[in-house]
Amino acid sequence: MEAWEAKLAVYGTEYMSLGAADIQRRVSAELVTVQQQLDNPRLWSVAARLMTLYAKTFPGSDGAKAVHWYRMAAQAADAFEDLDTRVWVRGRAAIALGYEGAALPVADVLADQAMALSDRPSLGLLDAVFGKAHAAALRGDHTTARRPPRTRPESHRRRGEVRRGHHGLRARPLRPGRPDIPLPPPRPA
Repeated sequence: MEAWEAKLAVYGTEYMSLGAADIQRRVSAELVTVQQQLDNPRLWSVAARLMTLYAKTFPGSDGAKAVHWYRMAAQAADAFEDLDTRVWVRGRAAIALGYEGAALPVADVLADQAMALSDRPSLGLLDAVFGKAHAAALRGDHTTARRPPRTRPESHRRRGEVRRGHHGLRARPLRPGRPDIPLPPPRPA
């Protein structure tokens, strides 16, 4: 597991200096390798973060491919059931989609999911808040873009559940081997 964590750390720094095509090629090879090791539940977290990085390599003009990979990353994070990974994957996807202006409804859903999962300060939660704000600003909804996020007290949230009605979203607590995250289809550009 430590070797995978080290690889993820290297990708995190190399992402800013290498081209998208190179990252895509390397990460796709890593995904093939990690897929063969998913009998280790902790590797679902690695797979989720690799898929998130892979999704980020698609330009905003190819939002459908990015959304596909972000959805799969969220499912992989849910399979591991690590709250920090679940929030990070959704938050990272929300800020990327919101910033690029690609699939804004999906950016909203993923941001809402991240904020519903946890209100504990984290990079994933920060990304979700800014992703939601970016999406709102691009739609011209400056009131929502400036509004602080709504969070519920921890006592009103069951661990691992997302219960927001936006776009029919209703992720339930997971059963092993059954990720369940319905997201809306991307709207045509």
